[in-house]
Amino acid sequence: FIISVQFLCCLTFFLFFVVIWTAQGNYLTLNSTSETMSRNSGIFWAIFQSRQAIRLTFQYYLGVS
Repeated sequence: FIISVQFLCCLTFFLFFVVIWTAQGNYLTLNSTSETMSRNSGIFWAIFQSRQAIRLTFQYYLGVS
């Protein structure tokens, strides 16, 4: 039972993330000009990657695997 609940939670998160990722790309495209597209994409990518680094650092110091 627990495995099926975990699976459903992961599946729900994955589907939500796919929609958000696609919407973000569309929003970025609609609100950028050809001159600002690479800058805006770079800012997004930096924020996205720093979030991952912060999470992993936090997990390391908490001892969470």
